[in-house]
Amino acid sequence: MPSHKIESARILVIAPRFDKLSGGDGLYAHILTTGLRGAGLSIDVLSILNSRFVLNRVIAGQETPIELGEVEMGVLGHNFYSGTAGSAVAKALEMVRPTLVHIHGIHQYFTISAARILRTAHVPMLATVHDYKFFCGNAGFFSDRRMDVCFRCLDGSVMPAVVERCKRGSLFASTGAFVQMEAWKTTGLRDIVSMYHCPSKYVFDLLGTNAQLEDKRAYVRYPNIALSRPVVKETEHMSVVYFGRMVPHKGARIFAQAVQGLDIPVEVFGDGPELEDVKRLLGGHGKATIHGWQSRAEISANLHPGTIVVLPYLAPETFCFAVLEAMAAGACVVSTRRGAIPELIDHGRTGILVDPPAPDAFRSTVMELLSDQARVRSIGSAAAQSVTLLPSEEDHLDAMLQLYSSMLGYPGSRQSDRRIV
Repeated sequence: MPSHKIESARILVIAPRFDKLSGGDGLYAHILTTGLRGAGLSIDVLSILNSRFVLNRVIAGQETPIELGEVEMGVLGHNFYSGTAGSAVAKALEMVRPTLVHIHGIHQYFTISAARILRTAHVPMLATVHDYKFFCGNAGFFSDRRMDVCFRCLDGSVMPAVVERCKRGSLFASTGAFVQMEAWKTTGLRDIVSMYHCPSKYVFDLLGTNAQLEDKRAYVRYPNIALSRPVVKETEHMSVVYFGRMVPHKGARIFAQAVQGLDIPVEVFGDGPELEDVKRLLGGHGKATIHGWQSRAEISANLHPGTIVVLPYLAPETFCFAVLEAMAAGACVVSTRRGAIPELIDHGRTGILVDPPAPDAFRSTVMELLSDQARVRSIGSAAAQSVTLLPSEEDHLDAMLQLYSSMLGYPGSRQSDRRIV
């Protein structure tokens, strides 16, 4: 439980996505905030709901949303400068008067106007590294043009975005990323962040390669989030599943190429720019079902022992909740060695890591697994067991409270130990 001192802190959480149905960042922000509130901390959340900035406050024991303006959806207001976003942040700071700000994402919607306002708060600021937008114009240390990992901007450079044409292989889009990154640099966004919360050892080590970030890192691994688990299906049939955003670095097209023509039920969940390519590639597959966007619960209902989940991620993942969810359901996960994924998957025992991440390599791996149902179930069982060894939500909460105390300089906190767990 927190000390009396930390209970007096006022935390402003900035999380554009904030619910259990959104991606990993929104899910994590929601679960962490719920835990912190349960521990007695005063937590207010500036988020986006129905295209409006909303400050979620707990008043008289009830969560009360306070609308602070409409999100600007044009290209300029969405990516570069939004007066409404700056105003929303200013109002939130005035109402909350935080002693610490925890950022889960401000790169879209909030824009540089929010960064300028945050500079005036003069309080410690923690940023959880859900993606790499603080350091990379394409957010993922990934070049869409080369379809490969790229760390050229990690040292603070911004010009490589244009030279590399990393965003969609487009000079126009990449120039936009360059302008956005230059704006972040001009407003000193990196400077106002006191500490970067690294959810995996991979992220902690990666940021440590930049001398300017070495002393601004805290390693607090994400926990085993207790999502509602699907009912285990006692079935003999096997299926191959992909779920997630259909963008280049998530590998949806690679998945479709890998399973094209295989005599096995195929389930595809998600939407995005590559959806039409996936539909075209699997159009002649009589056993393929393309569901489009589905809720987390609907996807979970299709994950069970006997399921082969293929996630051909190309970018260096910061943690990967999708892999975690599939493993927890007892599915056999086939993914890549990119980023923090090898911290979840013990190759050959709790999943399969494909290297290099090419369609033919995934295809041969899936075919081998289809011929050995016992191995698929054995890997899935070991995967589900391994997930339970991750820090619990309670242990993670304790570690985050310790990190907050450290940043606030409270007595007894381990201020010199940035590697909390």
